[in-house]
Order: sequence, then C-alpha cells, then structure tokens
Amino acid sequence: MYSIKKINEYHGYVNKNIISSYLIREQKDIYEFISIEEYKKLSFEEQLLYDYFEWDDSQGWFKYFKIIIEHVKWQLFELKDVNFLKEIDGVRIIVFRF
Repeated sequence: MYSIKKINEYHGYVNKNIISSYLIREQKDIYEFISIEEYKKLSFEEQLLYDYFEWDDSQGWFKYFKIIIEHVKWQLFELKDVNFLKEIDGVRIIVFRF
C-alpha cells in the first residue's frame, strides 16, 4: 500500500527563502513557484536560488482527501486483522457532495 503522506496537491520550484518561511510556519501558503520549463530557462546562478518542493494548500480540499484515505487505510487494517485476511483488493471510495 502506498503512503498518502507522499502525495501532494502542488509541486514546483520554489525560492529557498520561501520554503524556509513555509516550513517554520511564518508563511501559511506558497503562492510563487515556477514550473520545470521555467526553471530550466534560468541561469545557473538563478537556479541555485530554487529547490524542488511539494506542498498542500492549507485552505484547500486536498487535506480532507488525505484524511479520508488515512481513515480508510486504518479500516482496511482492522478488517484484515479481525478477519485474518492476507490482503484486501479492489477497494473503491465514492464521495458524494450534497
């Protein structure tokens, strides 16, 4: 089973100062980032200012998606443990919006 913590909503090249501010929570979100194509066009000196980074929007929907997946993962673990199953395949999650 894959780890949901490795899946992120956004990814791109971000200025190292912005990454630091985000990681120590001085900044809630990352708004300025560049794509791989833009990064490749930069000079070597400019590229040194950026790092590849993956993150989630603090106000976005994706964090709820991760919570649902984590709950399902634990439910599957409990089902396997209680029923002595080796593996459960073909789990489908359907989310309805009311």
